[in-house]
Amino acid sequence: DATVTSREAGVITCDSPIGSTRSVVADDNASQPGSEVDLVISADMIEVSSEASGADNEVSVSFVGEEFVGSVATLYFEATDGIEFIVQKQHRQIESLDLVHGQSFYLHWAADDVFCLRKPVH
Repeated sequence: DATVTSREAGVITCDSPIGSTRSVVADDNASQPGSEVDLVISADMIEVSSEASGADNEVSVSFVGEEFVGSVATLYFEATDGIEFIVQKQHRQIESLDLVHGQSFYLHWAADDVFCLRKPVH
């Protein structure tokens, strides 16, 4: 759940449980300040790093676990407020990370990779 706080030149900024998040929206997306939205980030578009990147969309998380299917790793992370993140990467993309349960990491993603879904008005 997120609330749009500003909209400028096709980019909205939302206040969400993970902090401020920026998303590119199409011109026909009617989300305006005050609108309630859901934000969805594709699991393969989230980047993982051991240090803060300074990206607009970034959250501090703890590593929870991993699962491998072929060369694809599904990584599970949790933010301090309990929000879960699932990240999918090729094994070669994560082999340099020290993936230890409870280890702190940063997740970040581009505003172009966030889908902004308007909540229906009741």
